[in-house]
This record gives sequence, structure tokens and C-alpha cells, in this order.
Amino acid sequence: MRDLWILGVLALMLTACAAPALVPTPTPADSYATPEQFQLAYPESLEPLVRALVSGYQQARPNVRIVLVERADDLAWPMVERGEVELAALAMSLPDDPSAELWTTVFARDGLAVVVNPQNGVPGLTTAQLRELFVGRVADWEPLGGLPGLPQLLTRDDASGDQLFFQTAVMEASPVALTALLLPTTESVLEKVAGEPLSVGYVSSARVDARVRALAIEGM
Repeated sequence: MRDLWILGVLALMLTACAAPALVPTPTPADSYATPEQFQLAYPESLEPLVRALVSGYQQARPNVRIVLVERADDLAWPMVERGEVELAALAMSLPDDPSAELWTTVFARDGLAVVVNPQNGVPGLTTAQLRELFVGRVADWEPLGGLPGLPQLLTRDDASGDQLFFQTAVMEASPVALTALLLPTTESVLEKVAGEPLSVGYVSSARVDARVRALAIEGM
């Protein structure tokens, strides 16, 4: 599917996140210094990426302590604006008029994968078929090449960046069917799809694992 931009948002007034030169390995005397600390808010879909970045950063700067705060995209951005955290990683677009005191940059690209159970042999879908599926107009997987039976739709809440991207890129003006099961996290979507052969959901492509199978959408 189309790509999802991942954005870094930083309050300019803070010195903790400036780009200083690498700090040498501390001497024993340095180990007693109070570590510099800042908080980073992020949606759970970005957890593997965020933890890898933080681990690498803290190896280079051991006197900096980064506190991770898991928040949905819609909640992480306002936390930066209010000064409750110094940094946020977002998997969504920025507000139309971001504060001039905030610095932002795109630092990675992700994709959104539509996932089904490995037992479901449906080969792929067009965007139009995917929209019809999540509107609730598909009563049986079998005509699409899958297992016989009613699709179990899985979706995310409105605060999720994945849901926002799925609504924009796939559903457009059409709402997801009210029969869709609302799940709170990427992991819960993966677990549900792994355990229910007729289920279908969407997750960050970076989170796809052997428990599920990503569908080709428009041949991609």
C-alpha cells in the first residue's frame, strides 16, 4: 500500500535534544553525575523502531536518560505542544498549523499492511475490493479466493495513526462497518488474526511476522 510517513517532533527551546558532539565514555568520576533526562512520546505501533533508536543513542550518550511514554498519535502531539514531553515520534500527518516553536522532520517511512490468517488463501485485493470488504459488503471470503465464511473485520480506534492512514488511503469518505471489532493495539490485531482464520486487519508493515500473512494490494 502507500507509504506512511513517520515524523519526529521536537520543542526548539530544549537543549537536551540539540545535536551535540559525541560524548566520550565517562570516567569513573563521571558516573556519579546526574544524568540528563527527557521524555519521548510515541504510538505503540512504532515501539520496535523507537526502542532501537533510543538504545543506539544512549550507547553514544550514556549520560542522557530517555523516558519512553506510550501514547496514541493524537495524544502525543498535544503533549509536545503543552511541554509535557520534549520529543514525540508520530506515524501520522502534522496539524495544519503546527506551532512555530516546534521543529519537525520526517525520519523514516513505513507501510501499512493488510493482514489475514495464513490459512486464508485469498491472493490479494484491489483498493476498491478492500474498501468494499471493510464497509461490510463482502459476505463471504470464497468469491475472493479465500476460505468460505464471513470475514471478521478488525480495526483500530480513531486516535491510532494506522487507523487515520487506513481511513484516508483506503476508506476515503466511507466509514468502516459497525460490525468491525475495535482493537486497542497492533499486537492485539496480530493475535486476533493469528487465532481467527476468517479475520482481517491492518498493521504497520514493520510489525508483520510469521503469525499472519500480508495481502498484496493492487499487486504490491
